[in-house]
Amino acid sequence: MKHWLFTLIIIFISTILSAQISGVILDKKTGKPIEYANIWVEKQDIGTTSEQNGKFFFEQNILNQKIIVTAIGYEECKILIESSNIKIELNPKTYEIEEVFVRPRKSQELTIDYFKKSSLRNSLICSGTPWIVAKYFEYKPLYEKTPLLKKIKILTISESDSATFNLRLFNANDKGEPTSDILNKNIIVTTQKGKNKTSIDLSDYNISIPREGFFISVEWLIIDRNKSQKNNSVSYYPKFGLLVHKEIANNWVFVNGCWKKMDFAIPEDNSKVLDLAIELTLTD
Repeated sequence: MKHWLFTLIIIFISTILSAQISGVILDKKTGKPIEYANIWVEKQDIGTTSEQNGKFFFEQNILNQKIIVTAIGYEECKILIESSNIKIELNPKTYEIEEVFVRPRKSQELTIDYFKKSSLRNSLICSGTPWIVAKYFEYKPLYEKTPLLKKIKILTISESDSATFNLRLFNANDKGEPTSDILNKNIIVTTQKGKNKTSIDLSDYNISIPREGFFISVEWLIIDRNKSQKNNSVSYYPKFGLLVHKEIANNWVFVNGCWKKMDFAIPEDNSKVLDLAIELTLTD
C-alpha cells in the first residue's frame, strides 16, 4: 500500500512539473535578455511578463498552444509551444531617428487635463494577465507655443513602495487607433505606497506632440514585486485611477495581441464615462 501511494505521488508531481512552461526571451542580434516583455496565450486570458533576466514562467499547461510576445523595440512574435523549456529570440525593429534641434529652454508651460487626487471615481487593476490601457490626446492649435512634452502625472494606488509599471507612448494611425511606439525603450516607473499623482519627467526625450495626436498608456508587469495575494485572489499593482470625463473619453486596451476601444461606464449612470487620470505638462 505504501509503495503504491509513493508511486502515485511521484506520478502526480511529474504531471505537475511537465505542465509548467518556462523560458527566456533574448535579442536575436545581441543574445542579451529582454526584460519586461509581455507574453499572451493566443485567444485565452492567460499571460505573464519576462523578468529582468529575460526569464518567464507559466504555471498552466500551454503545450501545443500559440503565444504572442510583444516588447518595446522588437517585432511581435507568435510561436507554437512544443516543449516545457523554450528560448525565444526577438528581432529588433528599425527606427528612423529624426534630426533634433537643441534650443534654449524657456519657462512657458501648459497643463492639460489637470486633476485632483480627491476626484478619484474608480480604478483599474490587473488580475494576472498583462494588458495595456491607453488614453488618446488630440493635437490642438494652442499647443504650437508649447509643443514639447515635459511631464506626465498619473493617479496610482499601491500597497507598497516597490510596485512598478511600464509607461508607453503610441502614435495614432489615420483611423485614430494606437500604432507604433514613439520611444524605442521602456520607461519603468516605480510608485509610492498609497494614492499618489505619480510624476514622470520626460523633458530629456525632446518629444514633440504629433499632429495626429498620440496615446499615453500604462502597461502592467506580471512580476513578483507587483503581486498581491489575498485569500484566493491574486492581483498585480499598481491600480490606476479613473475620473469622470467632461466630454467623450477615448480609451483603448491592448489584450491578446490587439487593440480594442473601451468605454469605462459608470454603473449607476450610463450617460457618463470614466477616463484614465493622466495629466500632461507641455513646454517650449
